[in-house]
Amino acid sequence: APAHPLYVDMIKEAIVTLKERDGSSVPAIKKFLQEKYGNDKLGPNWESTLFQQLKKFAVSGKLVKVKASYKLGETLKKTVMKPKVKAAAKAKEEKKAEKKEEKKEGKEGKKEKKSSKDSKKDKKKKEEKKEEKKDKKDKKDKKDKKESKDKKEKKEEKKKEGKKEEKKEDKKKEEKKEEKKKDEKKEEKKEDKKEEKKSAKKEEKPTKKEEKPKAAAPKEAPKPKSPASKTKKEDKKPSVPKPKGVTKVKSDKKSKK
Repeated sequence: APAHPLYVDMIKEAIVTLKERDGSSVPAIKKFLQEKYGNDKLGPNWESTLFQQLKKFAVSGKLVKVKASYKLGETLKKTVMKPKVKAAAKAKEEKKAEKKEEKKEGKEGKKEKKSSKDSKKDKKKKEEKKEEKKDKKDKKDKKDKKESKDKKEKKEEKKKEGKKEEKKEDKKKEEKKEEKKKDEKKEEKKEDKKEEKKSAKKEEKPTKKEEKPKAAAPKEAPKPKSPASKTKKEDKKPSVPKPKGVTKVKSDKKSKK
């Protein structure tokens, strides 16, 4: 069996300790392994096997290849070993916390002795503080109640005002409707009067025609014609009709001129 751990663990350890932003290159990983484990532990031809393993892990997703360097994949990031420096720091912090707790316990013991003396005073102060808090709460409650009442009253007033305005608007609408009805009635009356006048005029016309012949004076009987009038008519020459061509000749002359 080889004296060194698995190649996955060695490569992971090298990348974590080198802490390079763009990933660790192959020569850097080789140098780290050679310095830590040496050629004796790694065995013969370990460089070629390392190269093969890097390619294999890049294909499987355990490593991510960035140009000529390698980074840890998501699967290996979850199983990263924390360095020993952090464990030592944790141990120191735990020791400090223990010391602080011991100091607190010592202080609390001293305080208990003093508290037995000042317990009465503290009780009175606590009671006074409680009473003050109660008074403040009562005042706040009263204020809140007053504010709530005022808000309710304001809301009710607004509702009443809204109802009054609605009533006023309804009254205005009704008044407008009544005015329209009155105007319509007036117009109807006017039209009725016009029609009555027209009908009255039509009835008056035939009566007037009948009255005219009654009012006219009686015609006198025609006078007998005298013989002299007959001779005058006979003496008159008969009217000769003008030839039709005369008018045309005149028009032709005017056109020639």
